[in-house]
Amino acid sequence: MSDSRSTAVLWVETHGDALFAHALLRLACRADAEDAVQETLLAALRSEESFRGDSSERTWLHGILSHKIIDRQRARTKGEVAEAFSADDEFFDSRNRWRKDPAKFAMVADDLVESAEFRAQFADCLQGLPPRQAAVFVASAIEGQNSELVCKENGVSTTNYWVLIHRARLALRACLEHTWFSEVK
Repeated sequence: MSDSRSTAVLWVETHGDALFAHALLRLACRADAEDAVQETLLAALRSEESFRGDSSERTWLHGILSHKIIDRQRARTKGEVAEAFSADDEFFDSRNRWRKDPAKFAMVADDLVESAEFRAQFADCLQGLPPRQAAVFVASAIEGQNSELVCKENGVSTTNYWVLIHRARLALRACLEHTWFSEVK
C-alpha cells in the first residue's frame, strides 16, 4: 500500500465518522455529506506537505471540510432569490399574532435533546428545508455562529439571513408539530 493511501485509510478510520457527522449536520443530505468528506480527504492528501502541525490533524481536516461545505452550499444555492415575508400569512393573522397556538407537549426541552428519537425526527424535518435555509439555521441556531459569519459563509445579506432564520423556524415548528408533538400529547 502506498504512503498516501495508508494515510488516507488512517484518516478515514480515525476522523471519518466525525467529519461525516459534521458534514451531514451542515448539508442535511447524506450524498452531499459523503462527497464533501471525500473532497476533504483528497484536498488533504494533495496538501499534506503544507500541514505544519500548528493544530491537531482533526482540526486541520475540519477546516478543510468547512471550506468544502461552504463551496457545496454556494453551488447548491447559486441563483436563489431572497424570499419575502408575505408567505407567512398562513401562520399569522392581520395583527401579526399566531393563527394557531403552538402545540402543547409533555416533555421538557432537556429531555427532547437527550431523546435519540426526537433528534432523528428533527433531522428529518431539517432535511425538508430548502438547502440554504437549512444551512443558515444550522450554522446559527445549532452551531452558534454569529450572523455576520453565517452571512459571509452563505453569501446572503443580513436581511435575507433573518428571513431564512424566520422561515426555518416556522417550517421546523410546523413539521415537528405534525410529526412529533401530535403523537407525544
